[in-house]
Amino acid sequence: MFNVKKFIGKSYDIQSEMEQRGVADLIEGKIARHIITNHNGTEATSLRSIEDVKVGEHIWIDIKTLDINKQFHMPNMISIERLKKLYDDKQNELIYIFVKYSKGNGKVNIVDVEVLKIEDISWDSLQVSNLGNGQVQIKNANNKTKKFIGTRAEWLNILKQKVISFIDKQIEKRIKQKIVWEQFNEE
Repeated sequence: MFNVKKFIGKSYDIQSEMEQRGVADLIEGKIARHIITNHNGTEATSLRSIEDVKVGEHIWIDIKTLDINKQFHMPNMISIERLKKLYDDKQNELIYIFVKYSKGNGKVNIVDVEVLKIEDISWDSLQVSNLGNGQVQIKNANNKTKKFIGTRAEWLNILKQKVISFIDKQIEKRIKQKIVWEQFNEE
């Protein structure tokens, strides 16, 4: 999809002191420009947009990068509220382009590229985490991303169950926190 596998094996010169965010911006920029140029994509409307690139009216594309030399990587994907709002329109699709890279000797080398709709990622690889009001995250991006076997409706139903469970845990936590504060400074 979007012919981004052609980036596998490409190398780009970088400054040796370039940090992870700078490398990610470089890679994301190259892939975004490719989609904009070759697939009539449009740039993200703001820095806080869900997407790095949009194709047509209903395809949002987010590019995620991973330095394969890092021990652990648990990327945030999207807040549960933004995902719900996006997927309220059944035509909308959220596609992730996962780019694995290594860097050294003044170069960044793209090792692998994988393209998946969010609903094609197994819940064995995902979680709803306690960030903000809830965030869909990859549990460990160093592991192979498992594919979801089922329909979009089935995936969304599991999301709904996981979000409700997450909210229930948040309520329990807040009740305990409230009790602690109600007892604060009592004699």
